[in-house]
Order: sequence, then C-alpha cells, then structure tokens
Amino acid sequence: MAFNLPTPQNLHTADATSNRGVVGSLNSGTKIGGNLPVSADGAEVVNRTTSSATGNPAGVFFGMDSNTSTNSYDATQEARVLLWSLQYNAPNRIQSSDLANGGSRFWLGSGSTPTSAYREFFIGGNDTPFCASQAGPVTMCIDISDTSNDNTIGTFDPTDITAYAHGSVRTNIVGTQTLYSFFQRSFLFTTTKGSANLPTFTSVSNFDDAISAVQGTDYTNKIGAWLTKSGSSFFVPCPFSFGDGSTAINFNDSGVSVVSPASNSTNQENFRLTNNAMRIYLNMRNNAADSVVLSGSYAWGTAADWDFNQSGLSTCLLSGNFAGMGDFKIGSSVTATGSFNLFTGKKVICEGANIDGITVNGSLDVQGSNTTSFNGITVNSVMDFDTAGTYTLTNSAVNEVTNSSGGTVIINVSNTTITTNTGPNITIVLPLRDISVTGLTAGSRLRVYNETTSAQIVNVVVSGTSYTATYAEGTGYSANDVLSLRIAKIDKLEVTLSVVVSATGWTALVSQDANLVYAAHGVNGATVTGILWDSSNMQFDINETDNVIEGPDIGAWYQYFITTEIGIAEAFGALIWPQINRLTNVTSKAPITWDNTKSTPLQVKNVWVDRDDGISIIATLSNSIQINPPAVFLKQTDTSGLTVSESAKLDEITSVKANTNLIPALL
Repeated sequence: MAFNLPTPQNLHTADATSNRGVVGSLNSGTKIGGNLPVSADGAEVVNRTTSSATGNPAGVFFGMDSNTSTNSYDATQEARVLLWSLQYNAPNRIQSSDLANGGSRFWLGSGSTPTSAYREFFIGGNDTPFCASQAGPVTMCIDISDTSNDNTIGTFDPTDITAYAHGSVRTNIVGTQTLYSFFQRSFLFTTTKGSANLPTFTSVSNFDDAISAVQGTDYTNKIGAWLTKSGSSFFVPCPFSFGDGSTAINFNDSGVSVVSPASNSTNQENFRLTNNAMRIYLNMRNNAADSVVLSGSYAWGTAADWDFNQSGLSTCLLSGNFAGMGDFKIGSSVTATGSFNLFTGKKVICEGANIDGITVNGSLDVQGSNTTSFNGITVNSVMDFDTAGTYTLTNSAVNEVTNSSGGTVIINVSNTTITTNTGPNITIVLPLRDISVTGLTAGSRLRVYNETTSAQIVNVVVSGTSYTATYAEGTGYSANDVLSLRIAKIDKLEVTLSVVVSATGWTALVSQDANLVYAAHGVNGATVTGILWDSSNMQFDINETDNVIEGPDIGAWYQYFITTEIGIAEAFGALIWPQINRLTNVTSKAPITWDNTKSTPLQVKNVWVDRDDGISIIATLSNSIQINPPAVFLKQTDTSGLTVSESAKLDEITSVKANTNLIPALL
C-alpha cells in the first residue's frame, strides 16, 4: 500500500527570519510544535503592521526551494502546483481583514528582489472559511502559471519565479493587535507524466493510502490536512498518477467519491488553478499483473486532462462516473464502461480502448483503427473518426458522426440510431433483416403492402414455394410496421394475412386451399377474351364479339386477373364465388360494376350476380346488359316440402359443395 509524495520544497521548520525578504512590519521566528507533525518547530510570523481593515499587508518571502534559495522556475514551460499550509493562532488572535480587502494573501515573486516584483492573490479573509476555521491547518494551492491574481506589484516575470510568500492585513477584532501565522511544509508538484515531483499510487493501494500518507495516524506523523476524507468521499487537491511506470500496482477505488477543487470559486479563493494543474495519469508497467479499477465517482473542478492512453498487458477498468475534467484519453489497456460528462468542449479520446457500454455526455473521438467495433455505446454529441476504415456500431445511440480522416469511413450499424451524419465521406450501412414467406403454391403472386407507410413493397410471381429476401431497417420496412399480404393463384382461393415487423425482420406461413368452384367450371381464365379492367372507373369493360358471355367465364377471368400485378393490387377480394353459378361483389374490398362497351345489348348467361350493398352491378352509363340467371331453389330438409330421402337425392345431384344454402337447379 503506497501513496508516494515527492520531497517537500520546504519543511518550514527554520526560523522565518531566514528568508528572501519581507513586506511590512513583522516579527519572525519559530514556534515549538507549530509545524506538522507537531513534534517539529514551525516557522512563525507575527504581523505588526498598523491595524486597519483596509490597511497595508505584511508578509515574508521564501525561496522556491528553501528559505533563502534563489533558484528560478519558468512557469511558462511546465505547469507546477505549489501546495502550502498555514495555521493561524487561537480564535481570539484572528485579526485578519475580510476577503475584499485581502485579509489573507498569497504572493508569487520573481527575480532577484521578489518583494518588489510579485503577483498578489487574495485567498481569504475573516468572512471566508480560510480564515474562520481554527480546527487545523488551511491550504494554499496555487498553480504558478495561474493568472487570476488580484494585483501585480512591480514588473513580474513569469519565466523567472524565485519566491513565494504569505501576506496578511490585520484588524483589531478582540485582544491585542497581532496576527500569528505558522507555516508548514510546502510541495511543488509537477503535472507531467512520469515526473519525479508527481504524487503516485503504487503497490496494492486505494485512496485511503493517500489519507494515511498526509493525515498520518496521530500527531507524530501527520504532515498536513490538505487531503481529506469524509465518509466515502475524498478531497484531493493535487495532480497524481496511478503507477510510476516501473513499480507494480494494483489499485482499486472500491467505489468511493473523489473531488478536486475548483479555481477561485466562492469560499475556495485559496485554490488558483489552471486547467493543467489537476491532471491525472495512468502509468502502469507493461505487465499483466498490474491493474487499476475505478468504479467510483470523480468530480473535477477544473478542465484538467486525464491521460489514460496506455496500451500493453496491464489492465484498467473505468466503470465509474467521471465529470468536469478535460480531455480523457484511453488506450488499449483500458476498458471503459462508465459515464463521462466532461467539461464543456472536452472529449473522450479512444486510442484503442474497449468502450463497449460507455456513455459519453459530450463528444467521442475515435483515433486510429485499433478499435473498430462498438457495442452499447451512447454519445450525446459528436463521434468523430480520424482514421479511414470500416467500423461497426451495435445496440448504440449516437447523436452525430463526423469524419476527420480525409478518407472514407464506412459504419455498419445494427440496432443503432445515428441522428445526424455530418460526414464528409461517411457511409452508414444499415443491417440486413430477413423476410420469409413459406407454404406458397409455386407460381402464386405475392403482394406486400405496408399499412403503416401506405406503400406497396412487393408485387411478384413466386416461382417456388417460398419467398425470401433481406432489407435494411427503414428501407421498405421498420420495426413495428403493420403489413398486409395478398396471395393469389388462378386455381386457389385468395389468401390475406397481417404481419407485424419485428426488429430482426418478418415471416409469414401461407396455406392455400383449392378453388372448387373454379375447378368445377373447367374454364381457364387466362384464355377468356372480351373483358378488360378499367382502373379509373373500377369496372369490368366487356366487349364480347357475339354479344353473349357466360357467367362462369366472367368468374374464371376474375380468378386470372387477380394473379396479375394490377389485379392483385386493385381488385383482390372484389368477387366471391359462393356457388357454382353465383358471383357477389364485396364492396368493402373494391366496389365494381360491369360496363358493356358495345352499342348492341349484351347477354350474360348462367350466373346470379349482385353487390353486397344492394346497388346494381351494371354501370350507370353502360350500354344494355341483360343478365339471365338460372333457376334456383332452396334446399330444405325435415320441415320443408322435401322428405329426408329427397334431400339426400338432391345432395347427390349437385357436384359442388356450397358454403350457403343456395344451389343451381338441374334441368
């Protein structure tokens, strides 16, 4: 178990009279047990500048590397975070002014005379927690690159930072007019991967190890109070790394919550941070024994990047919630199934990671082609591909896809929604669904009509006993669409089916019965002449050469006509043939009429014909049509005038079984 801190910049155990300079009137020295651990002396400073809420500050400068060091740092080259703590005297000695008047200040000096060239940050006052609490040390956490300072004194040079300081403005609240400050150790954290001054977790570890390293177990080994724990929530005001690249690590956060500070927010004015200050790294060995598991919740106050771009034998699982940080890079050692809600404009950058199941409440960049298959991902903004190639999205939802590769990107999707394809050069290939209609009689015509979209999709003659096809979702069919199927064969009864499309396609099983009436007549409807279909008027146009047409010929022609492309679409189900010599128009299917297109009268023989709405079958403007029905009588038994034996004889005479009680008379 290990949380490794770098060597402190300054333990602040030496007399504060040893320094790089002072501002105002001070008494300096050391206080026994004034440091952490309390067994160590602490640098003591007493502000004796004239008391006034709006008075002049007083403070002491220390070299960046020790009390009197003149070493210099270039803040423009690398982000560095100075973390320093102080403790004020007992409550009746808190004599600082309020925040607006800079009651407590941090100074960052440059050059050989930092007391005359420094940036000034107002970090607290008697009206903020920084100066109000006497429970223990309070923290100053300043990125030396930060420019949110309140004032600049002299000519400050950010490339030549040589000193840091604490200053205060005291005011008389109670007691004597003094203000005591006790300084504790300082750290200067660098924020680049692999840096010697970057805190790191190694070995079998978790965040409790960081608490142990800073808070200790008692007053003899406590070195600070800047890293804290409350319940299962940790406050971590420093950059750090999971692993140092050379030491074994097995880290598991056990689902805790981790928070980093915001910069210069209300009551946190003592944190002045750039977006580079709180960067986090993954730096494991290329060894299968190394692992990092983050299943907890991470809330970052600044848009600091998280660089987990590691590829190798080690493993990292990110199943937690990550919010507020900057760009989050993940390499092939990483499996990311968690939720990412990064700072506005920042992205999850996948460089070979397994991101199946990830939720990105922002943008996702797919870099390289090491990962080409994605399952169960959610991207609420833009998913960009920087490498040309073919990718697969399954069970996913993406708001927008873009292509920055300069080449062609093909995206095969399955059960996936892509709202916007901005491109350029992105082809989205929808998955193929299966269609299967079985049980057909060879040579039947099949018509498929999508009731949901009001569109005919299929109208073909099927040569075999089944119809199979594939389609892309949304092309002709979509899940939950309702379909109407019509199947027609000249010698078979008409078949209608209703099918609901599923997410994977649709199927239908057909059963076609023989048309006994058609067979009994023995007329081939395909050879019947003299009848044409008038689509505009929904009528049979009859032009018979000898002005006589047999009723069975009309019925047989209809059976043929509904096996044609137009007939199955417009007249399917329009005529039923309930008996061998009776035709009825089912007007709910297609209200039809007959039209004699010749001026000479037409004789229609051997058929009873009617419409189920009671209207005449003869068109209003038709030339003369005379229908000559055969004689019919009702078949009755028992209570009728026929005896039982007579009824049986009648059954033997008829050659066609009827569905109703009306049959032809036999002469």
